[in-house]
Amino acid sequence: MIPTRTPKLILLAACICITGCGGDPSPNSDDQAAEPASGSSAVIYIRLTNETIKVLISGCKKYHYNTGQHVSNISDFKSPPTGMSKAEWKGPYLGNILPDAWNNEFSIESTPETVVVRSAGPNGIRGDADDITQEWTPDTKN
Repeated sequence: MIPTRTPKLILLAACICITGCGGDPSPNSDDQAAEPASGSSAVIYIRLTNETIKVLISGCKKYHYNTGQHVSNISDFKSPPTGMSKAEWKGPYLGNILPDAWNNEFSIESTPETVVVRSAGPNGIRGDADDITQEWTPDTKN
């Protein structure tokens, strides 16, 4: 029997492979933000970025439950927080962290209550209307 839906994990793995296996996810290949995609390409870029943010949020949850602290930047996924030995630490929580679909690095903003993972979006400028963000608080079940 052939499944009628592609599982999200397979779709995410395909997207990660496309962007991380030597190909450039953006229309231009330099380190600057790519030109905004249009039409169906824009939808694919946004979906890919949202799926990557979900993976980062999952890493934030693992980090929080293991350390009792919020991730404050991307490098927190790779090394134990100050005061915690490598033996106590259960990380690293994520492997290679790719940029968003427009080749912008993700950012993490945390307060004592909340963690926000942010993509600067198509225009590459953080803090404006085209940013793509997801928020997580420890009280959130999912």
